[in-house]
Amino acid sequence: MPGPHDLLPRYALAGLPAAADLYNRISAEPTRPARRLVVGVAGSGKSMLLTLIREILRAADVPLADPFAELVPAGSAVIVDDAQELSTERLTALAQLARRVDLTVLVAVRPRSSDARLSALGRAFADGHPHLVLTKLSRTHATERARVRLGADALSPALVELIGRYSGGVVGTFDAALAALEDLTGTELRSRAQVEATLAEAVRSRIIQTLRATPADVRAALVVAGLGVHLNAPELAHTLGVDEDAALMLIDRARCTGLLTDTDGLLPASAPALTAVVGESAIGAIQQRVLSARLELGTLSLATARALAAVPVRDQRLADHLTAAAAAVADADPAQAADLYEAALRTGNVDAAASIRHAESAGRSGSFDRALQIIDSTWEGSSAGAIPDEDLRSATRISASVAAYRGLTARSAELYGWLGPDRAGLDAPIGAAVLIAEGRIEQAQAMLDARADRPQTSLSAAWSLLANALLQSLSSPTAQSLGAMMRAVSMLSTGRSDRMLPDTVTAVAATAAVHAGELDRAESLLRRALGDADPIAGPRHALLLAWIAMLRGDLDAAQSQLDAVGSALVQRDLLFAHGLRLGLARRRGDLGAVTQAWEQAQDAVAEARADLFNLLPLGELWVAAARLRALPRILLLIDEARDLLRRLGEPPLWSAAVHWYGVQAAILSERPEDLVPHANSLSAAAESDPYAACLADAGRAWMKVLTDQVDLAEVSAAATGLDRVGLSWDGARLAGEAALHAGSTQDATALLQTARSLTLARTAEPSPDAAAKPALSGPLTDREGDVANLLVLGMPYREIGSRLFISAKTVEHHVARIRNRLGAQSRSEMLSMLRTMGYGAQPAAT
Repeated sequence: MPGPHDLLPRYALAGLPAAADLYNRISAEPTRPARRLVVGVAGSGKSMLLTLIREILRAADVPLADPFAELVPAGSAVIVDDAQELSTERLTALAQLARRVDLTVLVAVRPRSSDARLSALGRAFADGHPHLVLTKLSRTHATERARVRLGADALSPALVELIGRYSGGVVGTFDAALAALEDLTGTELRSRAQVEATLAEAVRSRIIQTLRATPADVRAALVVAGLGVHLNAPELAHTLGVDEDAALMLIDRARCTGLLTDTDGLLPASAPALTAVVGESAIGAIQQRVLSARLELGTLSLATARALAAVPVRDQRLADHLTAAAAAVADADPAQAADLYEAALRTGNVDAAASIRHAESAGRSGSFDRALQIIDSTWEGSSAGAIPDEDLRSATRISASVAAYRGLTARSAELYGWLGPDRAGLDAPIGAAVLIAEGRIEQAQAMLDARADRPQTSLSAAWSLLANALLQSLSSPTAQSLGAMMRAVSMLSTGRSDRMLPDTVTAVAATAAVHAGELDRAESLLRRALGDADPIAGPRHALLLAWIAMLRGDLDAAQSQLDAVGSALVQRDLLFAHGLRLGLARRRGDLGAVTQAWEQAQDAVAEARADLFNLLPLGELWVAAARLRALPRILLLIDEARDLLRRLGEPPLWSAAVHWYGVQAAILSERPEDLVPHANSLSAAAESDPYAACLADAGRAWMKVLTDQVDLAEVSAAATGLDRVGLSWDGARLAGEAALHAGSTQDATALLQTARSLTLARTAEPSPDAAAKPALSGPLTDREGDVANLLVLGMPYREIGSRLFISAKTVEHHVARIRNRLGAQSRSEMLSMLRTMGYGAQPAAT
């Protein structure tokens, strides 16, 4: 008798362990009776297995009997395929044979839970003979089958997985795909595009064959499954106009085609084949019936509605359903809402109000261009008078918010100016705040006056209080206006809003507090809002926190906060990020990093325009430009900022910080004459503003230091005053520079001690990152190491002394000792040795 491998292609049962076990058992003892019910969908390998076993039995002279003959002799074998198609009478006869112990009985069926006759047949085989269920190929078994068919090294794991995805793991389809790949050359197999095209065509052809052999009503059920929903008998019955029993049978038969996933989804490769066989118009009619049936039954799920929209099925009822679903999730999930609104647009008409809600959802999820496109289309499709005021102000607010995020506050102000106080309604205070930021005070006042005697929501009331406080900040004492801003923040229970807003109450109040030197109050506001801020407001608040840390001199904390924010920022906040990078690099004394950050900021500089809320980053850009001798590239922005402040009457709360930046820019430009107007402005503001008074004292002290007129008491008082308002780094720098200009060693020592104490105060609690920096090893003391680090960076003795708060002469002594300790024969050799030891690798903190 020939061995089994003479009769069996090597790959036939590869990857089918249960089928191979049965085949091998019968091969070993073909005359021993065996009884199995083989269960599997179309293409699962049932027929192939029965064919192979039939050949084994014939070769062993085991008679193959007619199962429906009057007498089936003992010792014979009965093999029946596709028993689900048999009559009830014949299934009963098979069940009787399955109970006989003197026969080999192998019956293959497709699984049909709704067919009681097959259940009875299954029970006949159940006594001691578990069913052989042929499942879809797992990844491991697919790999095994592919390697047996095409060779061990023919296919990569990724390619086997790709074949499995196209075929759905169905053996027959998998084999068709493998057969198609056999015709490809090695070069073609390495081309993913070629492989995918070959697989798609092979699988499509195989599935078309299956579908053409499938009854039309089963194909209709597959079309329903193609919408990505689990097949349900009552709904399918309503859709196809059959009773529920028939629907159950259709579901079973659809699942048995092997074209569905385990969750009744249509295999991706099946969709084009189904369209080719059934036709687009027929499929469209079935999908329309699915929609109508589910609407009538009240069972239209969101998944089904989205699937119908993807086709798309054009039906206003579907559009309305999707629009309602979008409105329901808009507050919690604006991205999902935006997708649902887009789906609604594909299926029918969406009115102006829904379009504006769509724009809001798109904008809140970061799709600003789409939000503006929707608003523009809404305005173009309707005259302003045809849109209700509520929708008109919402559209204005959305457009104004996008403009604000992009740093175009002037555009925001224009929009609110166009809307006007009569139509602004509850959004009037928001418009007023935007108009104030642009210096349009009369229009802002008109906005606030229009809402003075009308009921307000908590959000509107908070913005009203904030906008009035902003107006106060232009003429009233700082403490009074700042207190009102703090109260505005307290009126809101959360920092998150379900509407797009040009800014947050928290960010505006915190920005004002930073301008006023109230860093603790600003930090408190921001930290309270961090946990519940939205994706736009969250980074803005975090950047302001980083700014506060930088002003205090806690550079590690500021850098850590800046790094955590990342780079996905709106244009307005990107300007703050550039300002932070420049400010941190400058305070570390890293000229290379300042240069790099300056060049990276140029696109933002070119697009920026000055407004009341971005004066801080403009100030850092100003100082960096002065340090790099690049003032012409920033002067237009600085002139805009100073012009805005002049139009607002030079309000101390907002102008003091800008003039302090002007003082620093003049110092770094080595143009003392440029410092005078800023010092004068600070002195004028000092009469009504304590923060401005502190900066004015520091400005006067700097003027004298630059002309070598150092007054120990005056400089010490100015430096400690800066420290009290949170500007510890500025205070230390003033005292350190004054020490270099002091007329006596005693005064220089005292000033260096002041600078050192301010530096120690801000670094008393090192950041977590500090411990992670590797310590430099070698023969140098800590102080010599500090000198060596700055020396390698190329700093002269005088500047090193300023950074370390020691005299240039002391630096010279340290350098001599370093050279002796290292045994260097020359200065260049000493520098080379220091670089090798790792000195100068990190910018020096100052």
